[in-house]
Amino acid sequence: MSSPPAIENLEIYRGVDWSSGYIFASEAADGTVTPDNLQGKTIIAQAWDKNRTFKYADFAVDYTDRPNGEFFLSLTDDLTLQFPDTAYYDVVLINANGIRESYVKGQITTLMGYSR
Repeated sequence: MSSPPAIENLEIYRGVDWSSGYIFASEAADGTVTPDNLQGKTIIAQAWDKNRTFKYADFAVDYTDRPNGEFFLSLTDDLTLQFPDTAYYDVVLINANGIRESYVKGQITTLMGYSR
């Protein structure tokens, strides 16, 4: 059984590009941290309403260093322009056998961006 997903709430600005870097790693009982090798694995991330009846966006995923668990998630200004004040997201890792594990989830608070 996997661990429960980490909770990370996000603040983004409506109508502005957004991106954030992540490192997936595992911590042993002795405190040793080992990066998760993402080779042969796929990451997906989506933003939805609370009841999961309307999807606002699929995040773009840019793998920057797969062997060391590093990647970026991003959203374009066109996507964030359509976000409501509050949305919800998760980041799911799909292994080579198709097994899905939720690694991160949280609430997205959309703040008003003014410049267009």
